[in-house]
Amino acid sequence: VMSFQKYKVPTRKMPFPINLFNSEWVGLDNFKFLFTSESAQMIRNTLGYNIVWIILGLVVAVSFAIMMSELTKKFLAKCYQTLMFFPYFLSWVVASYFLLAFMDPVSGLFVYLQRAMGVKPIDWYNSPQYWPVILTICNLWKNVGYSTVLYLSAITGIDHTQYEAAAVDGATKWQQFRNITLPLLMASVNNVVVLSIIGGLKVFDIVVATTGGGPGYATEVFNTMIYNSYSYQKYGEATAGTTLLAVIILVITLCTYQTIAKNEVEL
Repeated sequence: VMSFQKYKVPTRKMPFPINLFNSEWVGLDNFKFLFTSESAQMIRNTLGYNIVWIILGLVVAVSFAIMMSELTKKFLAKCYQTLMFFPYFLSWVVASYFLLAFMDPVSGLFVYLQRAMGVKPIDWYNSPQYWPVILTICNLWKNVGYSTVLYLSAITGIDHTQYEAAAVDGATKWQQFRNITLPLLMASVNNVVVLSIIGGLKVFDIVVATTGGGPGYATEVFNTMIYNSYSYQKYGEATAGTTLLAVIILVITLCTYQTIAKNEVEL
């Protein structure tokens, strides 16, 4: 309701329910700011990060899962799983302090290395052009372990007699992956992709925690725009952005599950 109103902050004399229905109706005016050039840039950033993180996360996680499934020493495999899975339990606030230890403009490790090499230190937190790569690396470091464990559990559940029969028939490792592992991994891949799409559209904490709100245009995403609207008490614009985001997530989720169901029928 608020997304179609010029909502006013309630007072003690006017409680929220009464104030909500007494606010001025403005139709679609609150949605106009979503189609400005600044908002379009934030939407492009959100979709761009989402696409890159899903593709890289899928490729890296599946690759690590296959490599760990080939390890013969179980102790090493458990160690690698634990080390990769550990960052997933850290909040982005804690992870941002790890990043700060490397990139602090005064005492960061990178600054010391650049000074030692006689190079002018980079002010990372005021250089937006570097942050798409930095955020991508941070996202992979934190989340790839979780996906790897999911894919690894799916791989270990595959009947190994299928690989033995394929090896007897002369199939190479690549042929075994393409014709056995990948088709049987598709159920896990589909679920992870759907969750990644929804999580990517809701991306907020990684940007705010690691950059302190964003050093510039390259790190501004859709949810930071909504957050800023709430901060400036532009409740109509903020709820309009939230409503649009909910609709986008619903449409993408339904389309993705339709595609998954169609692929599963074909398989």
